[in-house]
Amino acid sequence: MLFATLAAATPVPETAILVFDTSYSAAQPPLYAGQNIQIRYDLARAKCEHYSTHGADTWSVGAYWAFNGNYNNIGSGRIAYTPYPGADQQYYEPVITNVPKGDLAIWFACGSEVGTTWDSNYGKNWHFKIQ
Repeated sequence: MLFATLAAATPVPETAILVFDTSYSAAQPPLYAGQNIQIRYDLARAKCEHYSTHGADTWSVGAYWAFNGNYNNIGSGRIAYTPYPGADQQYYEPVITNVPKGDLAIWFACGSEVGTTWDSNYGKNWHFKIQ
């Protein structure tokens, strides 16, 4: 009698989390087409001048992404944002939906009244393979 061993398929989580921490690396779980990808960004990476007006933060951080080199169709989401002077800063973990197979490029911008700085792997962006 022949016996076959079947490996149980590991279910793919509905949402994968990409963590961008202060080591300037990104923890990458396996990423799959059709999955949602949540971006978790450590604000300590944001090297812009954390400008304030009348004692309130007036700077923000945004995430941007593109698939398979198509920089004509860029997605974006807020990471940190102060809606108006005097308001508390809001923190977000944007979720990318409708993820296709291939390459995902992500980069970040930190902006204030004094300018914008980029967290983009020295202009190369952060790239992730989507299976």
